Amino acid sequence: VLDDDKKRIISQALWDLNLTPEEFVGIIRGDSVRKWPDRGFCVARLLESINWFDVVKIFAPVEICRLWGEAKKHVRIKSIYKGFTAGSPAGLCNVKVYSDRITSRCLFRDAAREEY
Repeated sequence: VLDDDKKRIISQALWDLNLTPEEFVGIIRGDSVRKWPDRGFCVARLLESINWFDVVKIFAPVEICRLWGEAKKHVRIKSIYKGFTAGSPAGLCNVKVYSDRITSRCLFRDAAREEY
């Protein structure tokens, strides 16, 4: 269930999509399947539109990491792509996940400093 604060956060990603915050979250969580926007696009939009510290108020980092394979083809911002891509020094998905209790520390600091 999304409270008003979480709905406000998700609404930042919906500026050109005809979806409610609940529908958007449902697509990402796999509760709803659509041809467009698909799950990968929604995850990419989430990452490109919303501050990471707000994202983790709604989704565990491990949830986002598990969906990276579907999302990466839609990501246009290079620092986000580098921050999640395996092999990056700060890559979130380069971290071995042993539990859902990964902290929400900034995992993109090294990738954001790199020139591209």
